[in-house]
Amino acid sequence: MAAPGEHELFLPLQAAVASGDLPAVVKSAEKILKKIPDDHTALQAKLVSLVKQGSFDDALSFMSRDKSGFFKTRNFERSYCLFRLNRLEEALENLKDGSSHKEHELRAQVLYRLERYDDAIPAYRALMEADGADGTGDSGMEHATNLVAAMVGHEVATRAAGGTATTHTPPPGEGFEQLYNTSCLLLARGRYADALTAIDAALIDCRDVVTSEVGVTDEEVEAELLLLRVQRGAVLHSLGNDVEASKELHQALKHNVEPTLGAIAAANLIAVNKNHNVFDSRKKLPLVAAPEARAKMTAAQRLLVSKNHVLLLMFMGHTEPLKKQLEEFAEEFPQSDLPCLVKASNLMRRKSAALSRECLQNYIDANPTSSDEVRLVMAQIRIEDEDYDSAVKQLQEVQGLRQSPGFTGVLVELLSLQGRHEEATLTLNNAIGFWEKQTSPEAELNLITLLRAGAAYNVVHSKYPEAAALYQKILSIDRQNVVALTELIKCFAEYDLDIAEKWSEQLPPVGTDGPALDVDLLERANTRKRPTAAASGKGGGTEPMSELAAVAAAAASDRPKRRRKKRPGKMPKDYNPNIPADPERWLPKYERSEYKKRHKKKAGLHHALQRGPQGSSKAAADEAAERALAIEKEKASKAAKAEATAAAQIAQQASSKRKKKNNKKKK
Repeated sequence: MAAPGEHELFLPLQAAVASGDLPAVVKSAEKILKKIPDDHTALQAKLVSLVKQGSFDDALSFMSRDKSGFFKTRNFERSYCLFRLNRLEEALENLKDGSSHKEHELRAQVLYRLERYDDAIPAYRALMEADGADGTGDSGMEHATNLVAAMVGHEVATRAAGGTATTHTPPPGEGFEQLYNTSCLLLARGRYADALTAIDAALIDCRDVVTSEVGVTDEEVEAELLLLRVQRGAVLHSLGNDVEASKELHQALKHNVEPTLGAIAAANLIAVNKNHNVFDSRKKLPLVAAPEARAKMTAAQRLLVSKNHVLLLMFMGHTEPLKKQLEEFAEEFPQSDLPCLVKASNLMRRKSAALSRECLQNYIDANPTSSDEVRLVMAQIRIEDEDYDSAVKQLQEVQGLRQSPGFTGVLVELLSLQGRHEEATLTLNNAIGFWEKQTSPEAELNLITLLRAGAAYNVVHSKYPEAAALYQKILSIDRQNVVALTELIKCFAEYDLDIAEKWSEQLPPVGTDGPALDVDLLERANTRKRPTAAASGKGGGTEPMSELAAVAAAAASDRPKRRRKKRPGKMPKDYNPNIPADPERWLPKYERSEYKKRHKKKAGLHHALQRGPQGSSKAAADEAAERALAIEKEKASKAAKAEATAAAQIAQQASSKRKKKNNKKKK
């Protein structure tokens, strides 16, 4: 209680609290604490103001300097400041004895941020039970969302560690929020088609809810859909539809999104672009590298984003920035093999295969616990060099993919190329035995795939009893598998006809709906010989399939002849059927009746009079006219002389002919 006369000290504090002026609240509280150091109201007001302003270091320091003992019971405030400063282990230790509902909420959040999903999921379930049976309301929806987020994080972490899918069931609920959460969980489990269906339904529901409000603009509707659009882009990218994924992500980035959502959209867009459109990806890097965005990412998300950054610089050929980024990457993720793989890749791009092999081998020798990726890359290089023995050694050291059907098939093929058939059979049998003990949904499919491959391998090497045993295992799993049944009968027919006949009784009956078959005719058709000289009339050979040919000819004669459809010819675009066509349209222009040949103007007197040097005088023009007239006269005289000469020659020839005729008459 404030003593008489001290009431005036609290008036500024009350006014600051009423107006929401947080700095003024801190100043007023400090004035009160100078005179009344243990006043609980002032202590509480200053602490809350510091927390709301984000001054978490100042808040912790203020609580530690307090000598009144007021903050000894304020465990939640201290833990919350530690949580916001990312001092998660200290916050969790501080909350271990917490009993209030808000302390349990904060503890679940701390466990989620520490990526201890096995502890966070039960904590969120307990909070939902405390919310009530229906789980409705703001707190219930928030707890359900956080529970699904913990399930997604657990799924991603499990798959990254090489584990199988989990069986966590999302909480029941309605609305686009729950559909979005379900889509996230399905995406993490690899069920991309179902995730796309859920996010499409969430988009429709969200649009209906937002547009139902009065006075909502199109921009506000799109702002509400941004998160769902980014999620849809991620799902489309996982399905391989990069074109539609790029459209969705670009559409989201056109708006003024918050830093976290912008970082998610940019990171997905960089993954969509891959080694194409690298300059666009480079522009998006600042969004991904924003400190406020990275602070909210999990370790797996930070690893993926950093990997994409390194790969982008490698594709762009930026050597110096790549070296700097690799140093930062190795410092943040010392257990990752990416720096070694990038170095080996650069050496291969420079045509230095020997140095690349040496780099990988030295890394494997120095890091025996390195990931399977390095050994798989090394095995690929050995296979390209046709060094199958070294490739097999590298593959036999791989642990994570050892029993998968694809990996087993590659290893068996390499062993077969070396003639090591016993080891190949043992590898197949080990993989089959592994999947027979599994109970996951994909175990049955993998088991049938390996059984079929093992049986086919034994048939190729004439091990029919072993192949029959594997086909029998397939039939024990799937009794309706007709292909396995036929292959089993073929195997038994190679060494035990009696058993083959017994199994053949299980074959489905042959349908009798079709036309009757002539068995004798088909048997003769099966012994057809290639036509010889006798068949073509040149002697020798036998006549092949005469009866079958006659039947085929009769069937062909009974078949109605197909009539070809007459298609109309193509007409020009401006064709008008009402105007008759020109009959001379196919003739060349110079042969048409309307064609008029253009004659060139001959240079003459009139031409000379019209042309002359620019700025010439009248005398010069007259002189030019006289010269042109003289040229014309000279041409005319030459033409007259030529005509006279030609006439004289004609007259001389005529006279010579008359003389010859007269001489013949005299004789």
